[in-house]
Amino acid sequence: MLKTNPPSNLTNLEAKEFSRERYKLDLKAICWDILGLKNLWDEGHDNLIEFIDAPHTQEFKKYLFLAPRETFKSTIITIGKCIQEILKDHNTSILLASDIST
Repeated sequence: MLKTNPPSNLTNLEAKEFSRERYKLDLKAICWDILGLKNLWDEGHDNLIEFIDAPHTQEFKKYLFLAPRETFKSTIITIGKCIQEILKDHNTSILLASDIST
């Protein structure tokens, strides 16, 4: 995890830019600071983020992550990663789709 607090001598605008740049590189910081998962975090979440951000994973377009309910898979992967990708490129388009067969 990168340095979390901006230096105290920054203006408000500079502090926001510092945070934006940090969030582009640190998915855990997004989950802790923006999504409020700090008190619910454990080593399994670190492993998930490490796998998602690994270079070998970047070449694949589709993933299947299997984990029990209420382990914040959707919050970390769907919401957190989407926030990070939009911060990296504000022209990014992300489609979230679901299908329920009956």
